[in-house]
Amino acid sequence: MNAPFLPPADTSTTRLRALSLGAGVQSTTLALMAAHGEVAYRAALDKFESGPFARDGFSGPERFRAARRGRTSMHDRDYGADIAKAIATPGGHLKIGRGGFSLHYLNEYGGQSSLSGYDCDAVKQQAIAAGLAVIDSRCVDFDKVARLAISGPMIGVGGTPDPEPWGAFSYAPLVVVARAYATAGAEVYNLDLEEAAGAAT
Repeated sequence: MNAPFLPPADTSTTRLRALSLGAGVQSTTLALMAAHGEVAYRAALDKFESGPFARDGFSGPERFRAARRGRTSMHDRDYGADIAKAIATPGGHLKIGRGGFSLHYLNEYGGQSSLSGYDCDAVKQQAIAAGLAVIDSRCVDFDKVARLAISGPMIGVGGTPDPEPWGAFSYAPLVVVARAYATAGAEVYNLDLEEAAGAAT
């Protein structure tokens, strides 16, 4: 049972700095900022060094350096099985943005599924090598990406796309959405964008 926190009678000189470290993206960032002296959370740094990050024989900083290289663990993950599902799915694709990646496909029950994560470069390389359609918008201006995501159509995955015209709440063919992203400056792989241009004329 948690005991209530009773502050001291005189709090004029009391400074309490605390970090709830759940080992997610935000708390990990704060812990790393503490490790680099950007945030004076000594307790956070201690936990980063010896807490949940220090496992599998590696310290927290070692695990962070692996994550900086685009890895969620000390060993690269093989996304082959998930990529194969996406390749077998009409409209299946890998989409990469500033917030990470999403791999879209149909699951074994016929429903739409997506696998998300942060080791973007690793999954990108595997997807391109396997021939899966890839849209990487990390290099595009944020305003352009936001406009496409909010005002543009969604990608139809595993079903028949909606007829034109395509709006914000409609599903368009993958190649049409990919062409819009490519026009904005995104990297697009394993798709014939000229085919989409010809279909639109």
